[in-house]
Amino acid sequence: MTGVTQFFAERCEVDSLLAEMQKRELGSPYVARDATLEPLTNPPDSAARRVFIGKGPIDGEALKGGIDAPAKWGLVLLDLPLCREGVLTMTVLSSRNDWTEGDGKRGHLATAGRLHKKIKIFLREYLKLEFPIWAGNRQTKKWEKYKNIGYTKGAASFAEEGGHLKQEGVLNVDFFLAPPNY
Repeated sequence: MTGVTQFFAERCEVDSLLAEMQKRELGSPYVARDATLEPLTNPPDSAARRVFIGKGPIDGEALKGGIDAPAKWGLVLLDLPLCREGVLTMTVLSSRNDWTEGDGKRGHLATAGRLHKKIKIFLREYLKLEFPIWAGNRQTKKWEKYKNIGYTKGAASFAEEGGHLKQEGVLNVDFFLAPPNY
């Protein structure tokens, strides 16, 4: 099983979310440094692009040498938003319950899926996400409403002040708070 939760939020809002999660002991966030994980210091440094969240503290020795299969350790991934040149990228919370070892052996651990669901419920309430959002394709001039992609007040202000909402790596789709006028 794979879980994905997508939303638009300013970096300071996501940093606040991570701090509150730690305070309430909803998960243990880590950042990758030099092929190992270190406990997150609040807020994460501005260069950090991804946070790994575990149900509880993770044995750092067990993770030395890289994070090739986050599901193996019961980790949920949080891709942090990036804001540059008038563009705010989507924040993505994702998890997998299965993985494949280098020798082809498969593994399964339901911890990440359960943690993802708990974090998703908390972040929707804590960030007070608004729904829906509209996505418009620049090439086809078609747009669609997405009921499961939300946005925060900060992201709404950013867009209302002329900023653009985008998904990282997707060049032909823009996101809007209301149907686009193509």
